[in-house]
Amino acid sequence: MRRVPLLLLLCGAVAADVQDLQSRVFHARDRVLPALVNVQVVTETFQGGRRRQMTAGGSGVVVSADGLVVTNFHVAGHAKKVFCTLADKTRVRAELLGGDPSTDLAVLRLDLKEIKRLGGSFKVATLGRSEGVQVGDFVIALGSPFGLTASLTSGVISNTERYLSSSQRLPTGEPTGMFNNWIQTDAAINPGNSGGPLVNLSGEVIGINTRAITGDGLGFAIPVDTVKRVYTQIVAHGSVVRSWIGVDRGLEPLGLESEVRGVRVGHVDEGSPAAKAGLRPGDIIQAIAGKPVEAVHLDQIASIRSTIADAPLGKPLTLRVRRGEETVDLSAVTERLGALKLEYFDARRFGLTARPVTERFARQRGLKSTAGVVITGVTGGGPAAAADLQAGDIILKVQRKSVESLQSFRKLYREIQKDMPEKVLVSIQRGQARMFRALTPSKKDEEDDE
Repeated sequence: MRRVPLLLLLCGAVAADVQDLQSRVFHARDRVLPALVNVQVVTETFQGGRRRQMTAGGSGVVVSADGLVVTNFHVAGHAKKVFCTLADKTRVRAELLGGDPSTDLAVLRLDLKEIKRLGGSFKVATLGRSEGVQVGDFVIALGSPFGLTASLTSGVISNTERYLSSSQRLPTGEPTGMFNNWIQTDAAINPGNSGGPLVNLSGEVIGINTRAITGDGLGFAIPVDTVKRVYTQIVAHGSVVRSWIGVDRGLEPLGLESEVRGVRVGHVDEGSPAAKAGLRPGDIIQAIAGKPVEAVHLDQIASIRSTIADAPLGKPLTLRVRRGEETVDLSAVTERLGALKLEYFDARRFGLTARPVTERFARQRGLKSTAGVVITGVTGGGPAAAADLQAGDIILKVQRKSVESLQSFRKLYREIQKDMPEKVLVSIQRGQARMFRALTPSKKDEEDDE
């Protein structure tokens, strides 16, 4: 008989806890849902050697009173037109301020005049901190899955520093995930949720939803501390400026068995500041700018890359290095990490699309310069395909004139359009080999070329 009152007390306590959790979810929802926006974009894709326009969608969150919205780069980073639907169903134009493919973030500016004219309104979400997030914290994820209107899912934080391979690329081709780990959650993140906020029960944004492994309960968000750093630079400069010394791709964890602290250098880019400073593969970096660094596991690498990227540009960066039994101090003068956003050109009468040779691409391929353009696709049965040009070839010359950049390639292409020769001589590099190809440009007057 004595157990009955105790059972009732326990049931009452559980009910009270459930009610408290429900109240906190409602509180978090009401603080952030009015700041949620549905993002619709008109963008361009370059597939199969052709440029095509397409519409896409995602989510975003208003983070300032002057209408600035944070979303994903893969949602809006290449947008030609952007429209945002506010929580009150008002649909307005927006402007892309800039983006950062490395962290998959972009910033939009809402048209405040249009919002006022249409009688719309929005609220501003509060950006919290991700540093104190713990495994097991309850969270809600907001967004517009599958093009539907505002949706809420809930769950917990599964991991606070999830490492995802740094070799991953966005749908538009840019590398991403080099400088941050991810918050993992089991709150459902479906297609269309990208760019929406991950929110704690205090109603603060702690991350931006980015990707998921559909059906497995694995969702990933960019930590808000990363978001704030990137957002500040995009608003100020339109992009993120990062320092580079030439070891981004070559840092390796030492593992638990190592008696030495630090991070191993597996590769040093040829001609890079690190190479000029004397850094060698096999060296162990133990401190950067006087700050000790350590990587036992892969998930510690991103923060070390970020330490280098955040170093002052064009200034000496001191590296304390363990080499065998010896410890030496090296000084590498940082250079700017090249822009990672890719620009494409549709050379329709050649039957191919191309993009610049970026500094990063040149380093990876061991090229001595960024001259030329990279073929990204060829049209089946088109002039480029008939001339045995392939995706990945680097065009160095057209009609014996050097191609220094994508802009110079555009100029040469337009000159050829005016003259319309029977054959166009193209010099390419394929792997380590250089060769010539002669293509017959199409004379068909298709859609206007760029």
